[in-house]
Amino acid sequence: IAEAFPRLLPRITDMLQSDEDDECGAALLVVSNMSAFEFSLRARLARAPDLIEALFELIETLGFSTRATLALQNLAEAPSNRSLLLAYENALIHHAMSGSTIADIAASILAELTA
Repeated sequence: IAEAFPRLLPRITDMLQSDEDDECGAALLVVSNMSAFEFSLRARLARAPDLIEALFELIETLGFSTRATLALQNLAEAPSNRSLLLAYENALIHHAMSGSTIADIAASILAELTA
């Protein structure tokens, strides 16, 4: 997958925005796994048009919120992505203060962005 990743990334991003839960879930699994295990691809993922925005939209979707937040946490661990994620600082603060199941992960992302 790593070799074909540049060709697949636009399709994966499109699938994240799909109305079909199966497609969206499959794309989220790919993003989550690639961001967790392929440190070198984290910058590519974060710079893909609309990918971060799609992950933030999925945070609001029941069944996808935890995995989407964990993928964002993986992306935040790459120093080159921090400036991109700072644009979503207010949304992260909202989620960190919400008391929801993703609150701790959102707080962890905020801590990573300030490290």
